[in-house]
Parts: sequence; C-alpha cells; structure tokens
Amino acid sequence: MRRIKYSIKFLLASILFYSGFLRLYKILFFKNKAIILMYHRILGNFEHNHSYSHDGIIVNTNSFKKQIKFLSRNFNILTIDNFSTHIKENKPFDGTSCLITFDDGWHDNYKNAFPILKLYNTAAHIFLPVHFISNTDNFWQEKLNRYMSHICHNPNLFSDFINNHHLQEFILLEKTEIKISIRNYISKLKACSPEEIKHLLEQYETEMVAKNCMAPANEIDTYLNWPLIRKMQEDSISFGSHAISHHMLTKLDKHQLEHELYESRRIIESQIGKTVNSIAYPNGNHDKIVCSASKQAGYELGFTTKHGYATASTDPLRIPRINIHEDMTKYIPLFYCRILGIF
Repeated sequence: MRRIKYSIKFLLASILFYSGFLRLYKILFFKNKAIILMYHRILGNFEHNHSYSHDGIIVNTNSFKKQIKFLSRNFNILTIDNFSTHIKENKPFDGTSCLITFDDGWHDNYKNAFPILKLYNTAAHIFLPVHFISNTDNFWQEKLNRYMSHICHNPNLFSDFINNHHLQEFILLEKTEIKISIRNYISKLKACSPEEIKHLLEQYETEMVAKNCMAPANEIDTYLNWPLIRKMQEDSISFGSHAISHHMLTKLDKHQLEHELYESRRIIESQIGKTVNSIAYPNGNHDKIVCSASKQAGYELGFTTKHGYATASTDPLRIPRINIHEDMTKYIPLFYCRILGIF
C-alpha cells in the first residue's frame, strides 16, 4: 500500500512539475516569502546502510546534489546575514528566497554536503551541538540504536537481558526489520527526561561490560571538529547554536537552560571568531520560557521544526522550516512539491 501511495504521489508531482504548474504556483503564492530548508545528514548508500540515524533525517548524496543544483537555479539563496536583515528590518524577501540549514553538525556535512555546496557556490548555515563537536560521543538515539542492535544480534549471549527488558519481539524479526523496529521504538522515547534516558543507556552499558562484549564503534555517525568548521567558514558556511547536550530545552530547569544557551554561544564564538546570533532548538521543542531565555542570551533568531514559511513579519524566535529527507525528496518533482507544501 505504501508503494502504491508513493507511486501516485510521484505521478502527480511529475505532472505538476513538467506542466509548469509548480513554477506558476511558486510565483503566485510565494512572492516575498522565504523557504527555510532543514537538512541533517547527507549520506551515500553504504553510509546510510551502516548508520544508526533515523531515515527521517537522511538525504542521499546524489539526491542532495540534484536538489542544490535545482535550488541554485530557481531560488534566491540567502546567507544567514541576508535572512537576519530582512527579519530585523521587516523587509520583504526578494522573489522566492531560500535559506539552507543543517542541524546537528554531522561530519558528513563536511565530507558529502560541503563539496556540493561549493560546486554550486551555495551558502548554508549549520547548527552545532557543542558537546559533540570534536568529540567521539553520540546522540542518545544513535547510541541506544547501536546498543540495542548489538544485543539483539547476539541473543544467546544476552538472553537474560533480552527477556528482562522485553526485547523478544525484536530478535524474531528479519535483520532489516529489526533496524526499522528499533528506530520506531527509540522515537517513542523522546518524551523521556534526560535522566531517564541516561539510566536506560547505563543499563545497556553495564550489561555489555558484564558480558565483555561491547557494541562496536561506528565511524559513520560522527560529528564535525573545530578545524573543519573553521575551514568551512571560509567558503560561505556559517554556524549557529544547537545548544550543548542536544537535550530538549523545554525539559530543563532554569539553570540548565541558561547554561545550554549561554555556554554554547560562548564556545562557538571563541572557536570561529564570529558573533553567533542564531539557535535551532533541539528537536524543535520551544515555549515562551525558552524563547525568552534565548533572547536574553543574545540570540536574535530561533529556528523551530514547525512546518511553514517565513515572511518579514515572522516572529524571529519562532522561525518555521521544511524538513528534507530522502523518502519524499528523492526526485526533483517530489522535492519541489515538498518545499512548496503541496504534500
């Protein structure tokens, strides 16, 4: 059924694209608006197959190249400074403008995305989670996925742990299905507190230490380092904050929140030698308290994960974006429909 729906969407998108309807639609309904695209990871096929990241944050390298080529020819690509000026001065955007952003600061942003951005002379803005930069640590989602996959693929060794933690349903699945099921399970844990997540990870780590069988490291799921960041900055790539720990800011107390906001900004500025005035809220979670604290910490722009478009009058601390992932943007007609909000 999913394939049938996808085929129907692709057929419809192709008709709208090649008939010229989408171009007309953009002219009529997106004048003076800015589309802010939210990317995360740009991976090749091998990297994708061996990554523990969720498919919803991954775009294939070849697809990304086609997208940037298309954007460079059909949109007014903004730098973060251009975008900020329009917002601060309440100045309408020129034609249909586009700001390209990346969350999380993955190493593949440099390895796979950066050469393509340079090829098409395209600016982009990357939000950095400071704790993970120049660090071998992982987001808890990728870490837990790696731990669970390792244990489920060694059911005899970890049989007691599997039974005690109700993981039997995973080991009965095919290898590819295990991967999908674990990712879906992890997505449901986002509502947990940082303390609950930490405790869960410690349980897995304690079990693997006890069995002297640790989950192997994964070189694909790594982050940028400061020398690479400074190198990218020389070629139209700018940087903002994604806080420190990547915890949801709405779940932190006042002291923790202020630390995440102030310290991440201070560290990034000290490393790149430029003022940082933008933040992307981890997981998109924000409220009045987070927005107010961000403003107090010196941020002029706050980016969310809420689907939508920006105008000159958009609340600068609640800027919507369009998430881009491989499933719905592999082909340019689908990509165009996605960024224009057709589906």
